Amino acid sequence: STPAAEGRPATLEAAQVEAATGQLEAIVGDAMERTGVPGVAVAVASTRVLLGVHWVSDVVAGLSVGWTWWALVSIAMGRWLLRTPAHRHAPAVVPKDAAP
Repeated sequence: STPAAEGRPATLEAAQVEAATGQLEAIVGDAMERTGVPGVAVAVASTRVLLGVHWVSDVVAGLSVGWTWWALVSIAMGRWLLRTPAHRHAPAVVPKDAAP
């Protein structure tokens, strides 16, 4: 049974939320350092299957669509950056000895 079903409120104290958030940041940060974004995506996707909230086919389809979209946007952005003049991307830095 759930806490709410037993008459207890299903709320978390602020300290519990803060502790859980800190632990989650540490876990995700470590995973990002070791495997990068794709590794974290696969880890999160696998938890969806292990928790029984999605079918394997749904998770694989979601990963495929997400990675395909990322690839298309990356290609488009790369082509745009190559076509755009370099001075548009450079920060506006004026030499100290430049005349006004």
